[in-house]
Amino acid sequence: MKSLEHLLNNLLHQDPETLDELTALAGKVIQVELLNTAQPAINLLIEERGIRIETDHAGDADVLIRSTPLNLLVYLRSSGEGRPAVAGNLEIRGDLGLAQDFQRLMRRFDIDFEEQAARLLGDAPARKVANVARMSADFLRQLKNKLELDLSEYALYEKEILPERDEIERFNYSVDELRDDLERLKQRVYKLQVAGSE
Repeated sequence: MKSLEHLLNNLLHQDPETLDELTALAGKVIQVELLNTAQPAINLLIEERGIRIETDHAGDADVLIRSTPLNLLVYLRSSGEGRPAVAGNLEIRGDLGLAQDFQRLMRRFDIDFEEQAARLLGDAPARKVANVARMSADFLRQLKNKLELDLSEYALYEKEILPERDEIERFNYSVDELRDDLERLKQRVYKLQVAGSE
């Protein structure tokens, strides 16, 4: 864990803007439980100029994030706007504002991975590694989109579990009509009651 902590803090010190924003979260503890791994819970203790990582933190965490490693990465790098970025195994408990602030910081955390790899491997191998990583990320993104499309088409057309868009619109229109009819009926009943009491 110490080597991971050292690497993380070195990267943070190369992004002074993120490091400065991290000071606003100083004193907070984020506990991360990685599902489907033998890894014990990781506690991220946020300090003025970095993050300390412990597996045996005695105090309470301000927020708990329980997730698979892949979903955790997707969550930390997603925009957090609109529809949920992660479906499936992701659970957040505790200070949700802190979780969102940390997610926002990690999303803006600007790491030049190619430069880091160049320091270890040299320029040419680092470029190759970066190209392979980009191609892999593109492939995974395309695979995810295709799977989502295939699953939705299967549920919609093969199993007929999901209604089609025009069926939903017709249903919503019928509900609106029924609500309006009911409101008119209530008004008539009220007028009849008023007329009967006179």
